[in-house]
Amino acid sequence: MPLIVGMALGKHCRCNCNGLLLFRKHSQTALTTPLLADQGRALWITNPHNPSGQLWCRKSLELLLPQFGLVIVDEAFLTLLPNGEQQSLVPLIDKYPNLVVVRSLTKLFAIAGLRLGYAIAHPDRLASWASWRDPWPVNGLAAAVGGALLADQNWAKRVQQWLAKEGPWLYQQLQQLDGIRPMPSAANYLLIHGEQSLEPLRLALEQQHHILLRDCRSFIGLDDHYLRIALSDRNGNRRLIKALGAAAKSL
Repeated sequence: MPLIVGMALGKHCRCNCNGLLLFRKHSQTALTTPLLADQGRALWITNPHNPSGQLWCRKSLELLLPQFGLVIVDEAFLTLLPNGEQQSLVPLIDKYPNLVVVRSLTKLFAIAGLRLGYAIAHPDRLASWASWRDPWPVNGLAAAVGGALLADQNWAKRVQQWLAKEGPWLYQQLQQLDGIRPMPSAANYLLIHGEQSLEPLRLALEQQHHILLRDCRSFIGLDDHYLRIALSDRNGNRRLIKALGAAAKSL
């Protein structure tokens, strides 16, 4: 079973190696020096981390690459971040044949139904995969749409400008609400922590305001005191803050 890198809650700087945890099944062990190396196992990392939104710097992640036989880095949300590419591990592909970087177009272009993404790795590894994968890994519709979207050079910049504006604004607004604590995030979502269970708040938002927040109990290490909030435009974010305040008062 692959090891999964998560975040040590309570350490929330945007590029912080000290917060890394290794999860093996249902146990968790903080990374120390020397690192917990295992050349026979795979390591899976999400950057930025989901659901915390913490961005790992390239230097901190490169320290892990010599330690494992296979390292897969999921950068599905990285292209949304202003200057996010500066922390990508793609430039390290030639140096580390055990590194695989996976990307998704569904997050940046909001095309989740098409399930379109790609992997970047050493040519020998990709050739090996091509020899046994399905002969049609991407359907015709997804391929046609994906090509058109990638030709748009301005969309990513617009998304990054939106995130740079709305992310800090929503974080500041959430800080002013009683009973919840937002955690700093570099991504287009924020993890919030409640002094009490946030399940009643989640249900109230769903039933009374038709707003869905991500239940985080499926994430190892989190419980009903955590919810994940996705960014919207300014009107949507104002609606969310207003609904959170109203729902909290009704509980």
